[in-house]
Amino acid sequence: MLLLTGREMAEFDQKAINEYGIPGIVLMENAALKTFYRIKEILGEVAGKKIIILVGKGNNGGDGLALARHLANAGAKIRVFLLFKDQFKGDALINFHILKKMSEKIYEGVTENLNLLKISLIDADMVVDAIYGTGFRGALPPEIREVVEIVNQAEAIKLAVDIPSGVDSSTGRVEGTAFLADYTVTFGLPKLGQILYPGRSYCGKVLVEDISFPEKLKKEFPVKRWLLDKKVIKKFLKPLAPDTHKGRQGFGLVVGGSMDYSGAPFLAAKGSLAVGAGGVYLAIPENLFGVLAGKAPEIILRGLPAADGQISSKGFLEVEKILPKVKAVVIGPGMGALAESKEAYLNFLENCPLPVVVDADGLNNLIGNLEFLQKRNAATVLTPHLGEMARLLGTSIEEIKEKREEIGKKFAVDYNVYLVLKSETTAVFNPEGEIWYYPGGHPILAKAGSGDILAGLIMGFLAQGYGTGEAVLLGVYLHGKAGELAQKENSPRSFFISEIFSYINEAFGKLDEYGKKTFHLEK
Repeated sequence: MLLLTGREMAEFDQKAINEYGIPGIVLMENAALKTFYRIKEILGEVAGKKIIILVGKGNNGGDGLALARHLANAGAKIRVFLLFKDQFKGDALINFHILKKMSEKIYEGVTENLNLLKISLIDADMVVDAIYGTGFRGALPPEIREVVEIVNQAEAIKLAVDIPSGVDSSTGRVEGTAFLADYTVTFGLPKLGQILYPGRSYCGKVLVEDISFPEKLKKEFPVKRWLLDKKVIKKFLKPLAPDTHKGRQGFGLVVGGSMDYSGAPFLAAKGSLAVGAGGVYLAIPENLFGVLAGKAPEIILRGLPAADGQISSKGFLEVEKILPKVKAVVIGPGMGALAESKEAYLNFLENCPLPVVVDADGLNNLIGNLEFLQKRNAATVLTPHLGEMARLLGTSIEEIKEKREEIGKKFAVDYNVYLVLKSETTAVFNPEGEIWYYPGGHPILAKAGSGDILAGLIMGFLAQGYGTGEAVLLGVYLHGKAGELAQKENSPRSFFISEIFSYINEAFGKLDEYGKKTFHLEK
């Protein structure tokens, strides 16, 4: 599903109106109807329900006026508060004239009706925000901010039309405050500001509704940014052949570990097995062999020559001997800041002929040496969190957040890599300049080892022969979905990240058709 900024959505709207000939008032009516149906679904029935509609002066306000008409026709007890005087034009003005003939419960102006609003909120069933739409930028004006702050304290269910007022639809930025919705009914396509924080925390449950935008327009619209969802993932996931075997499923390799960090590479190795790799080698400093031996009999351990508890230069030469047995590599988890063997690591990365997922200390040891990425001839995946990305580029986390698309897209294209920029909303950038967002960050995943598991998931798919882009998106989705499932049943405070593997299995079960249809021989 395409994911648009506010400016892109405005352009999309205009193309629908001007190039396809869909009247704006038709789109407005469809938006109002779809919102009305959602309200009926949420409230159960609208007849007799007390619903307040806060109306602004643009097309978002027009949506609210048309919605008020449908609610009134269905028997709802509506009160419409117009927050701007002499505010309407075009399609919104048409809907205002219609509603004015239907209802006397229309109150114009903020200051003179503030007490009435407060009284109305005491027993209101729902408050609808149709003040500002996706074109809003900056801070709410003081008088509108006062209204929003009062409404946010009310016990009524709160629903935003398209986007909560006060949220920047392109960045998710909120200056001061915004309407705190329980539900947001958004039209046509999701907006970037609805999945980026802090905007995301004001949207509640986002419901995307089709209002008759042409599918052809969606396919032809020149934006290469998508929302990663189950529908996309199910297209990528290949069925398991009934006669498959470990060789066909592919073997992977995890290279990492040091005296201080033995768990990180182990978790990555388990991650690759959790998504179906036929087997995995775990190459670690020889001093860790006794620590990890027997922890998981499915993992094949290889002890490497070490120096000061880290993989030595000779160790990386030994890693090369394992490569003919595997199809993909993860390098970096728990590896530490290399001293004696840093050059050997960089040479290995440059010359490795297999797809490589570079994570954790694999990234930290690339600082100042990014040119080695451009020398590689095989696919490369980098999985930094915001702090690691900032260190790689010698900038701040705030700069990365502020310009994540510009920075991420340029980095992926310039260095010919797949960049998984991990955060509460993970962004995936590919060498073709395409961007995918997955809003599946959950506090339960905010634990050491979580990123190592993600690296292993991606490598596990690569080992099975998936394309790099498919492997990355599958790994990101399953990791986030497992976190979502885990958080429904556990406290994120006390959850051990090693427990996530059972939820990866559950997430897979919701996608995978294999095993649901069984072949039986009948007598």
